[in-house]
Amino acid sequence: MASVAAVANATVFDFDDIPCLGPAMRLPANYAPVGSDSSLTWSGSWYLMPPRSYEYYANPYDQPSKPNTVYNYLGAWELSLTSVSPFDVTSVEFATLGMDGRMQSFSSASVTLAGYRKGQLVGEITVSLVKENFVPAGFVLIQPNLRSIDTFLVRNDGQTGRYWVMDNLQMTPVPEPAAFGLGAGLGLVCLSGLRLARRRSAGS
Repeated sequence: MASVAAVANATVFDFDDIPCLGPAMRLPANYAPVGSDSSLTWSGSWYLMPPRSYEYYANPYDQPSKPNTVYNYLGAWELSLTSVSPFDVTSVEFATLGMDGRMQSFSSASVTLAGYRKGQLVGEITVSLVKENFVPAGFVLIQPNLRSIDTFLVRNDGQTGRYWVMDNLQMTPVPEPAAFGLGAGLGLVCLSGLRLARRRSAGS
């Protein structure tokens, strides 16, 4: 997280820093790239999909970043990402899991992204992952504008067993208001001290 005086920096989760030796692997529950928020908790159905597994489906759209993407294991309906500190979700890329460039019975036609803060819904957006002729749209860049949340939910199109893949999740930590208050208080103390020093100098 950012310090009092620092500006919070966005982190892009591309999942490419995790060795994935098998055809799939559960994402570590507390996964966070080096230097990013270490207080994250990923629910149990976030799984890594390495290139050889992705290439098995022979879709014409490539992964945005390699070697890994993540997906909803067993086509789980809802996955969550939580943090003890608030964060923004500014952008993310999703695609349905088709085969040979065509929709399958296991392909999720859409994703719904929702953000919560202390149990209250902050925002929600549903985005189609198919084109007008109901073929996969490839990776779709989504900018959900979910601000100051502590829970990020991803849902498929409503049926268990429908899969999507995700890459390049961009998040920004949000400094707590108490930190801003502390910074403002320190600034006032410094300003008061400077004024007092000037008065003493003028009176001597």
